Amino acid sequence: MRLSRKNNREAFALDLTTCSDIIFTLLIFYILTQSFVVQVPVDLPRLESEVQNITSTAQRLEISESGEITWNNESLPAEWKSVFAKRLSGIATDSSFVVIAHHRAPAGVAIEMLDRLRLAGVGSVAFGGIPEKAASAKEPER
Repeated sequence: MRLSRKNNREAFALDLTTCSDIIFTLLIFYILTQSFVVQVPVDLPRLESEVQNITSTAQRLEISESGEITWNNESLPAEWKSVFAKRLSGIATDSSFVVIAHHRAPAGVAIEMLDRLRLAGVGSVAFGGIPEKAASAKEPER
């Protein structure tokens, strides 16, 4: 009588049916729970030129690269905080300000100026910058 043995050469078969079921279940769960946000287009004002005209009613504050402050083309002294406070006390709270800072101006000066404007009750403050000129815009050497 001969005993039957299993053939050791048979390949191991892995049934992936349950794995594919789990993957499809997870995919359906992900699709159903995904929140879709409708994007609303926003029309922003376009800059007409590199230097945009500022209305005559706005107070113009400029911060230079070295941190010097100019108010409507009048330079403020190095200790500008007291002079700034005195001039702000005579300004109406409904007036608007435009703060224009050089791209290398000290950030602390600009932030302190904005804080002082806010504390004075000024509600309309716009902040702009003087862009860095590109290397191609420099004058050629002669």
